[in-house]
Amino acid sequence: MESNTITKPKPKDYTASAVNLVNPPEVAEVLEQRAKAVGMLNEAKQRLEETIEYQNVSLLAKDIAEMSRQLQELVETYGSYQDMEQGLYAIKQAKVSVSYDPMRVKANLPKFADAVIEETVNKKAIEGLIKGKLITPEQADACADKSESYAYIIKSGD
Repeated sequence: MESNTITKPKPKDYTASAVNLVNPPEVAEVLEQRAKAVGMLNEAKQRLEETIEYQNVSLLAKDIAEMSRQLQELVETYGSYQDMEQGLYAIKQAKVSVSYDPMRVKANLPKFADAVIEETVNKKAIEGLIKGKLITPEQADACADKSESYAYIIKSGD
């Protein structure tokens, strides 16, 4: 017999990557307040979704998405459109990304090749050597430059 219960995902443990993880009560207090506010917001969204106004907005959003798709096709067929006074734009814009081939730089700019070509190490290959036990993590660390950057993870009922 199958159960129709929905299981919640296991909470994520950030112990290994958290900075200064000390669970201060000041942070807990605001997190608990935020969790209540998120719950209230979710309830309000659910009530809102049941209203005719929300359903009308949803239909309009679908219509606008379809018009945007249609405009892309029309621009492909007939060309771009721009009316700056009215703020109306249907533009197919070209964006160019440039990269340079080291071999062609060596051939065409031999005097500057050493100054502009950078040598890199394949990080995944190093990780594979560690995983395959061909080198130790300490050996890899001796060749590594590490830098830290920070991101905030704030969750409370959302």
